[in-house]
Amino acid sequence: MEKTYHNLAEKMIHLVTTDGLRVFLNPRPSYHRAFASLTTRFGALTQSFQVDGGKEQRIPAGTAHFLEHKMFDKADGDVLNRFSALGADANAFTNNQQTSYTFSTSQRFPEALTLLLEFVQQPYFTEAKVKREVGIIAEEIRMYADNPEWQLYQGLLATIYPNSALATDIAGSVASIQTISPALLYDLHQAFYQPDHLTLTVSGNFNPAEAWSLIQTVQAKLKRQKVRVQASSNAPQANQGLDASRSMGLNQVKTAWGLRLPAFVEMKTVRSQRIIAVDLLLDLLFGEQTDWYQSLYEAGILDLDFDYEYSLQPNYQFITFFSESKFSEKLRQAIQERLLHYAEVLQKGRKEFESLKVASLGESIQSLNSLEEVATGGDESLCGATLFDKIEMIRNVQYDQIVELAQHLFKDTHLIQYQLTN
Repeated sequence: MEKTYHNLAEKMIHLVTTDGLRVFLNPRPSYHRAFASLTTRFGALTQSFQVDGGKEQRIPAGTAHFLEHKMFDKADGDVLNRFSALGADANAFTNNQQTSYTFSTSQRFPEALTLLLEFVQQPYFTEAKVKREVGIIAEEIRMYADNPEWQLYQGLLATIYPNSALATDIAGSVASIQTISPALLYDLHQAFYQPDHLTLTVSGNFNPAEAWSLIQTVQAKLKRQKVRVQASSNAPQANQGLDASRSMGLNQVKTAWGLRLPAFVEMKTVRSQRIIAVDLLLDLLFGEQTDWYQSLYEAGILDLDFDYEYSLQPNYQFITFFSESKFSEKLRQAIQERLLHYAEVLQKGRKEFESLKVASLGESIQSLNSLEEVATGGDESLCGATLFDKIEMIRNVQYDQIVELAQHLFKDTHLIQYQLTN
């Protein structure tokens, strides 16, 4: 299926191989480079799985991230060196819902694409290599333990969702990764790295017909065995935690607040639409252009580090606020009052909404200049929505939708606080 986005002068070709690999191709002949991303719907929130109706296996915290690291380590050495030899830059990342492997190149694109497909789908794990990686990632975990920004964010999540998958660092803990074995990694790879769990997105200078032919050839040679997988992530407990703090010897106190919202499980294109709508809603209430923001800034209650974010994930939906203000309690009260009286703001916010919508469209369209954004900024793997689709969603969002959404989200405006102190 080929979809043309006439307003953007772009097209995206959507194909599916016989073994289930979903492919999105965005040819851009005027560019010098090409960027590819191969993503599996397996991230840190998945806590257990079953293959072909067999015994349920628990997944230690940090395993998805651990597996990402080990996929580059093969019998003949580090795959990154092979990409470098082709003139390509490769990387990978893991978040709560997915793991993505990427490369960017201006030369030898077919060889780089073949390498990406092969190394991600051909696992190689040994006891010695896994044991070595445990030490490397344990050191990484310790490094992040000294990072105030990361500890503030992770500490807030653990406070509003105690004893949940979200409360645990994506890399896991030093204790949890000790239990990871080659056998478990092979089982997880078989379950979550099979073709119908993978999505390939390519943007840039390449021939789509030749790329599609190559992809089909590689997949046919791999001959992956198809299995039935049932994965689960435990729902968070009903009660959220109480305000909490931690001493890190900081010169300036860092504060975060979380608003825990009812779980929202719909993950198709509705997810992308909802994120876009809530982001606009939060900008209407807390953006730098608001009188609320400007008055608090002039009073010294709010500083330039003030930030807010909406997150929507399976079983989790929440809003976070961050600040280094010396007047954290006053700022908390101001945020809570703003949430409580959102209706009064929205009664006269239609004109401002249209301005924010135009600004959001402009930023999103500008991001199309980045091949990486096109290949990784969409929700192809989770929702089937490309970055171009998301831009169309911004165009189509209506003010009445924003108002209705606020009525649903802000029934409870109780903020939970987490602080890092001196």
